[in-house]
Amino acid sequence: VGAGYFAGGLLTLVLALFANATAPVLLILAVLNVLALPYTVWSLTYQARHKQWCRLCVGVQILLWLELAALLPLWLNPLPVLTLNSMVWVLLGFGLPLLVWLTLGKGLAAGSELRALRQEMAELKRNPAILDFHMRHTKPVAIAPVPGIVLGNPEAPNVLTVFSSPFCPPCGQMHHMLEDLILANGEAIRVNIRFADRKTEERNRVAQYLLALARQG
Repeated sequence: VGAGYFAGGLLTLVLALFANATAPVLLILAVLNVLALPYTVWSLTYQARHKQWCRLCVGVQILLWLELAALLPLWLNPLPVLTLNSMVWVLLGFGLPLLVWLTLGKGLAAGSELRALRQEMAELKRNPAILDFHMRHTKPVAIAPVPGIVLGNPEAPNVLTVFSSPFCPPCGQMHHMLEDLILANGEAIRVNIRFADRKTEERNRVAQYLLALARQG
């Protein structure tokens, strides 16, 4: 709403300048500004009551009062006469942003919801409590022996097999979590690291080098 208000006001001013109808258009914008001021009082009171301050919201309130100060000379002088053309420019100035929002708003909102959902899923996947639940309630899966790196107790009853890549930044972050997991569970867990990224000869050599280092201890 705030973005539509300011975008519509700016576009209306631009159109009024081209149409040489600035004075009556400014009067309409001044009236809209006065009508919006009670919202600033409600917003600031609401934030103060709940002790939760939104910087963007406070910034919008300040802009509305600055707009009032800028338009104050208009109220102190004889008011211009409203014309039909000025009303048309105002309707056009505020209508175009509204039309753009109605056209693109659903797609933008869906994209925002998708990003939020992905972030939530990422947080769930990194939640130690969820990992612990799956480790306790998932049936053991037999995996054929393949070259890899073993961390923790080789004879531990709980085995976690991780497919990783030396070229994957999130995998590097995961290894720090694995270290914390091993330290927290002591001798009760074994982590098998398997290198799954061997698409090129260079990446395969890096994986082989890491495996050789692990065999040397």
